Amino acid sequence: LIIAPYPTADETLIDPQAERDWTLLQDVVRGIRNLRNEKGVEAGRWIAATIAAGDRAAVLTAERPTISRLARVTLDNLVIAERLDTAPAQAAVFVIGSTEVFLPLAGMVDLAEERARLTKAYDKAVADVERRHAKLGNESYVSRAPAAIVERDRAGLADAEAQRDALSAQLASLA
Repeated sequence: LIIAPYPTADETLIDPQAERDWTLLQDVVRGIRNLRNEKGVEAGRWIAATIAAGDRAAVLTAERPTISRLARVTLDNLVIAERLDTAPAQAAVFVIGSTEVFLPLAGMVDLAEERARLTKAYDKAVADVERRHAKLGNESYVSRAPAAIVERDRAGLADAEAQRDALSAQLASLA
């Protein structure tokens, strides 16, 4: 064992298309799980999903049972199509390359409760942005504070504005 050569892979046996297909499957399952977690869906709850997969629809259709089991999506409510004429209303969406995955919020969370939660978070984000704008608008503070602290505050303002905009978009998708 000590003097044996390290094993090498036979590159002719590697199928790049199979690797891309498996990576897509992993990304779809991971995305659904992450979105479920983000929205606070109970771990044991089965949900619905709609996937617009383009030219990769056949690959995902062949793996429907795998997606269903690993992402806890009911097989009866797992729709995989090449494209959708209209996007589902009130659905959380994430994109992987040219594949779009829609999870209807109505089946996952109480929409009124989710709207209230997002509104509260949005109001808090707006107040944070206003507070940071006021702080950076104070010329006395900006001129006296060390440059590193002012830059940190500007970066914090940019992050707060990004969070506010993301929450606004989420609220708009629930309307």
